Amino acid sequence: LTAETSLARIEEEVRRFWRRREVPQAFHAARQGGPPYVICQQPLQAAGGALANQVLLLATTDLLARFHTMRGSAVQRWTGWLCHGLALEVAVERALEQVIADYDLEQFNTTCRQAAVEGIEHGEALAERLGVWPGPGGAFHGLEPQAVGVVWAALRQLWEVGRLRREQCVASVCTRCATPLSSVEASRRLIEVERHSVWVRLPWEGEPDTYFLVWVPVPWMLVGMVALAVHPEAEYALVEMPSGMDSTGRDSGSLGRLLLAESALKRTLPGECRLVRRLSGRALRDVRYHPPFTFLPAGKDSGRVLLSEEVPLDRGTGLWPVTPTFDAPSLTLAQDYNLPVPRLLDDWGGLDDTAMPWRGLSPLDVESLLVEELKGRGLLFGERVSAQAQALCPYCEAPLLPLARSVWLVETESGQWIISRDRAWGVPLPVWICEACGHELCLAGVDDLARRAGLAASQLDPHRPAVDRLTIPCEDCGGSMRRVAPVVDAAFEAAVLSRPDASRQGPANLAIGVGDRDLGWPGDLAEVTALTTDALAWEQALALSDEGTEEAWDIERIHSADALRWATYAEITPDRAEREFLRPLLGLLVSFLSSSDEVAPERVPGGDLLDRWLIARLRQAIGASTQALDAQEPHRAAGELAILLNDLVDWYLPQRPGGGRQVLEPLSRLLAPFTPHLAEAIHRQLGERERPSVHLAPWPTLEPAAEDRVLLTRMARIRCLARLGQRARAEADIPPLRPVRRAIIGSLVDSHEERTDLAPFAPLLAKVLAAEQVQFAPDARTRVEWQLSLRPQRRLKRDLAVAELETALAALDAETSAHLASQLRAGLSVGLQVSGQPITLLPDQVDISTLASPGWAAAADTDHLILLEVG
Repeated sequence: LTAETSLARIEEEVRRFWRRREVPQAFHAARQGGPPYVICQQPLQAAGGALANQVLLLATTDLLARFHTMRGSAVQRWTGWLCHGLALEVAVERALEQVIADYDLEQFNTTCRQAAVEGIEHGEALAERLGVWPGPGGAFHGLEPQAVGVVWAALRQLWEVGRLRREQCVASVCTRCATPLSSVEASRRLIEVERHSVWVRLPWEGEPDTYFLVWVPVPWMLVGMVALAVHPEAEYALVEMPSGMDSTGRDSGSLGRLLLAESALKRTLPGECRLVRRLSGRALRDVRYHPPFTFLPAGKDSGRVLLSEEVPLDRGTGLWPVTPTFDAPSLTLAQDYNLPVPRLLDDWGGLDDTAMPWRGLSPLDVESLLVEELKGRGLLFGERVSAQAQALCPYCEAPLLPLARSVWLVETESGQWIISRDRAWGVPLPVWICEACGHELCLAGVDDLARRAGLAASQLDPHRPAVDRLTIPCEDCGGSMRRVAPVVDAAFEAAVLSRPDASRQGPANLAIGVGDRDLGWPGDLAEVTALTTDALAWEQALALSDEGTEEAWDIERIHSADALRWATYAEITPDRAEREFLRPLLGLLVSFLSSSDEVAPERVPGGDLLDRWLIARLRQAIGASTQALDAQEPHRAAGELAILLNDLVDWYLPQRPGGGRQVLEPLSRLLAPFTPHLAEAIHRQLGERERPSVHLAPWPTLEPAAEDRVLLTRMARIRCLARLGQRARAEADIPPLRPVRRAIIGSLVDSHEERTDLAPFAPLLAKVLAAEQVQFAPDARTRVEWQLSLRPQRRLKRDLAVAELETALAALDAETSAHLASQLRAGLSVGLQVSGQPITLLPDQVDISTLASPGWAAAADTDHLILLEVG
């Protein structure tokens, strides 16, 4: 090895070694008798997902699996490949440059299947490149009929207990993908947009020049308004405003009389208005009004006032437009009052022929046109533009619209989960309906379908369109039953298939997924497992952040697999991982490995202390990393190793050339789960005969020595003094290698033990500072003058010119400056008189600097002072 050796070349040679010596097989066999430890990993997206997320899941699961295996556990990983879903479909559509509506269903699904197969091949190659050894069994492929059958069996179980049902509800619908999504999917991608909210006057039928004043938070929904709702217990006021005064106080001609909730008067109407009469909400029942648009089919129950306790009185005007096509409370009202629920949009989110003026346009694009028409017809009372959240499809980034749809949902403990998707490629929903009598049946699996269809299970393809062509006899009337059209939400499929082997008792020890713990895959797994087995899915869950950019994870450009792995743990880019960790680590290892003629510690100033510190520091890092990995915190564990590397490169190696070889063996084991290729290369360079691979070794368990803590603390103080001395050199423009006569060290915290504690380190500190001698002087602080000045970034909240205060600080005598500096370093505030005013200064408002005598350089921090004699 050399410091310039290609990491990719090292890794390829290591992988060949693993294959030749069958290391992965030996790794899994070595601890089969140990205590079981089960890790459930979120299924990998076969196609359409971010490669960065694949690396994130593979690398994190492998890290923790290797760690627990090295500690003696028999680790089982349960994972698989998710081969269905909108992410894959959208990726295929983009590759084809067509949407599914323009493509033959059978050809489209064949292309999706091919994309999934190719994605699995690429993913398995990526896993091998990363050094991931998943082990035998414990994996599923969503394309397999057995996997489809497992999902069908879970749905049948939920059907039997009444948790799977069809219902009309308002769902978030993607205008491009033409399908409803779950509430979790709809919350994943939100942007802020400017939107109108309006106040509209709706004429009261039979009451000349009288209007219902309605607040409409989403104006485009008015195209689907079928009724108006008021609160039955509220008091309403009919008022007359001064002529020409609208909601903004501007002159707009006669507005007539307006009806709104009495509680909404002050927040809605500016200025004074005359009360004509009061009415209770109940008195308004069945009153008729003129709708804002007349293109909707007018049913006998439309265009009237309804009563509902759901009408909000803390906002708006106390009157609510009933728009059941777009609003969930409105849909409930419509169902209660038998009102029509007009279908106003086509499958792709455009207004259909019903809304003739805006046919084919998205409701979002219609909004400004609609507001202008209301204004032109004199119905617009006021409007306001404000920032509102707009949900986007997490797969294609098209806007989501709330639309009333007939969906299939699962009733869970936390709410309703819409699991049906109006799409082509997915696990088909296993519900059949009789064409003759309407009887519904949920099949229990692929074998159940084969038996009812009179076919062998091996003859069935349980995907669309083949499964849609099958009919089965109705148990009730003997008629033909056909499958309903939707497919199943891929997230539900992933949760069902992710459950560990049913033969194993108890939950998985750990679940690892990307995204939110409760709303993402870990939460789905927990919810589905509780519904179908009434048991816990996992004991602990690790939710990984997916906020990294795809550009930073250009897999084809990044050649080092260990760089990809380390970037995952350290939460940095692979480029930084190689530059900031792997290259410095390789340089350090080459230095350690080349020290065959090791310089005796007694021949190096402080050599024995440095060697003892090196072992103590390694023990500390092993303990901290072990605690972090036990707590499922890879980022913290990686941070401990990064600090260790920095300590070895920046401190040990420069002061102790020719040393360090003694830590390579435990260090290689510590690195093994993080950077398996480089750790193996170190192990092979050491010529270990006991074990052919570092991955067959146990996790390092160097027990801390009693004196470690004291040694680490004192060496930390020496390193602090070294940095302080370098600062003093830099501020005095002393060249780095130019020797100085003396270095005088003083404590600023009245430490009586400083001299005794640090005396053994004096030769080391003298070498670092290029000083002929080092002295510890209790009175060192009296050898400098202290200067106080205001920190420029800290503003003072007082009626006193900053220049005045600066002048007063500069004029302090040496004794006063030293006293105030001592108080400020201790974290105390100080007081002084400036221009006759008492002024209090806080420690973070003042900079403290030193002024040394000629021929000396000085620097200080909160604890120490160092003086360098230059000439």
